[in-house]
Amino acid sequence: MVLPNGQKLRFDMPGVRFGGTVEEVMAALNAQNNTMSTQNLVSGTLTDAQKTAIQGAVQTILANLPGAVDLSVQQRHDLVKAGDKSIAFLNRCRDLANQNPPWLPTTYPRQEFLNDLGYFEALGPEETLLRQALEKVSDTRLAAGSDAMVAGLILYGIAKAAGQGSALDDALAQMGGRFAHAAKAKTTPASKPTP
Repeated sequence: MVLPNGQKLRFDMPGVRFGGTVEEVMAALNAQNNTMSTQNLVSGTLTDAQKTAIQGAVQTILANLPGAVDLSVQQRHDLVKAGDKSIAFLNRCRDLANQNPPWLPTTYPRQEFLNDLGYFEALGPEETLLRQALEKVSDTRLAAGSDAMVAGLILYGIAKAAGQGSALDDALAQMGGRFAHAAKAKTTPASKPTP
């Protein structure tokens, strides 16, 4: 097992005992080292002005996306998809449509096809850019949450090590609820179906 500080758990570490918790080990290690070893993948705050600017930028993107649609899960599933492998086929279709051959029925939506294909191609780089931005936002949020959890686990371990019967009991009971479901799932024996 690897501890939140990156060290491998060993039986001879301070705070290790049968039935003990990671929090107790982390608290003992921190007390021994007299340092708080937390991870710090990201540091930052988001001001109200920055939140407003981000929300405004997203609204600007959507306002500049003519004909933007919201598809249902079923619609996404049912649609004929045009991906990277379809580009050569679609380019050849464009060539045929631009020749305006006499065999092409006048009812064929030639201009709409050309417009849709142009829109599809134009959105490609923008989609890539937005996906990269969204991935960066997701990664930053994940890192901030992880940093907070590691520091929170250390704080929880320190509070638990401070002892029972103190004014911390209520807070510890509430904080410990975060882990109650995981512990129940591990200790509850699987019931056997009756014939």
